[in-house]
Amino acid sequence: MSWSWLEQRKRPTVWAVCFVLFITVVIASIEIWSRRLAWDSELKTGRTATENIAQATSEHAAETLQMLSGLLDGLVERVMIDGTSGPGGERLRRYMMTRLGNHPALQGLFVYDSAGNWLVSTASLNDQPPSNHDRAYFLYHRAHADDLPHVDGPVLSRSSGEWVLTLSRRLNTADGRFDGVVLATIPARYFLRYYQQFNIGQRGLLLLARSDGTVVARLPAAIDTSGSNISDRPIYRHMQAHPAQHDTVMLRSTFDQTLRLFSYRRLAAYPLFVAVGLAKEELFADWWTVTLQETAALLGMLAVIYAMVAGLLMQLRAREELEESLRRAHAELELRNQELDRQAHTDGLTGVHNRRHLDELLAIETARAVRERTPLALAMIDVDFFKRYNDHYGHAAGDDCLRAIARELTHTVNRPADLVARFGGEEFAILMPNTGADGAQVVAEAARRAVAEARLPHCGHPEGIVTISVGIAVIEAAQAAPPRALVEAADAGLYAAKAASRNCVRAGTVRAPASEPCKAEQL
Repeated sequence: MSWSWLEQRKRPTVWAVCFVLFITVVIASIEIWSRRLAWDSELKTGRTATENIAQATSEHAAETLQMLSGLLDGLVERVMIDGTSGPGGERLRRYMMTRLGNHPALQGLFVYDSAGNWLVSTASLNDQPPSNHDRAYFLYHRAHADDLPHVDGPVLSRSSGEWVLTLSRRLNTADGRFDGVVLATIPARYFLRYYQQFNIGQRGLLLLARSDGTVVARLPAAIDTSGSNISDRPIYRHMQAHPAQHDTVMLRSTFDQTLRLFSYRRLAAYPLFVAVGLAKEELFADWWTVTLQETAALLGMLAVIYAMVAGLLMQLRAREELEESLRRAHAELELRNQELDRQAHTDGLTGVHNRRHLDELLAIETARAVRERTPLALAMIDVDFFKRYNDHYGHAAGDDCLRAIARELTHTVNRPADLVARFGGEEFAILMPNTGADGAQVVAEAARRAVAEARLPHCGHPEGIVTISVGIAVIEAAQAAPPRALVEAADAGLYAAKAASRNCVRAGTVRAPASEPCKAEQL
């Protein structure tokens, strides 16, 4: 046994091992890159969600306070005109009760004199404290001469016993001296009812608080309830260190050690802010699930590859010893060649037939249609606004969209002789032998309807879902036309469908090529 013979035996093994290692590195790199993109996409989606919720809740709070501020303006004017006693006081109370019923944000309306005594209110005065002179809002207005609305609280309401946010205005005498306060109270539950419509997960939080860190309302209400203070929490410290009107940041809670993606917004006209936090664990839960599934599939695929290579090496080593092994290897090669032949006619992305196979079959069926004088139909299909889809959702999602459309088209085409193929890019084709115009119209409409009814989301489409446009063309039984004429006619129908606002079917006309003049005419 010579050394050169041993080297020849080892060489296939070395090349096979190198190939497997190369494939492993490539597949692992692609998977890591793909999951990184997915991670960034999930993070971007989370940022968008928290920022949208923060914007919606801050606008809700600002609009509520702005609405009640206008109500207090009218209340001050009525106090100045009608007074608070006698018939004028009764008219004032009826006005306040009417406004209370019209504004779901209101818990109560109150008018106090300069000593803090209740003059008129929407609550019963029985068994109520004689004076509210010790309330912070009352002390503020007594010390400040401006007549601007003032936000204070939250405080426990003495009329209802629940936490309320207060909005108040100063009353002045004719010579500008302090004459009392008008007050509107907003229950914390009003904000909580609005916040409950947002999905913040099991460990997320959503709160409205004063600029000094005092919590007005919090969802969920297990901790940091109304009246508590969060000035020692990371989100508040971050806001103090970064005076921006709004920001988004990942912070770990000191209370439960949960890492959350926070978005906050300060209210421009009021000393309040809203903060939304989505738990990172929940934000990336789907990402981890998909990653684990893909990793398991990848490991399984690599195991299959390793097994195939190992089997191949065993066959190579036994080639000179067993002729039967050679025949089995030859049979396996034939099977693989058949599979490669099948793959050569199959689109790798969608699983339907590819353009090459379509061209081959189109030439065959066109010749058969002319020979047997039978009709032949072709449908050209294009995905509407697919560039917008890729720009918004990414090319990976675009590939998923094309696969879903291919499945719908395959399910729509029922006859064995019909062929669904990917023509290129976002275009598909359906070849229908022995099918006239009416039948082609039925199949094309069924395909269009199937894609629309799949309800694939598409925010770049005016209808909000993925749709297709279809152009059809038919070579009639008595008509002789080349394959290119059929394709051009179907393509013309597709352009007509695009021009007709998309998501529809239009027919093109097959025009036979003009015959060449005879020699006599040429002479």
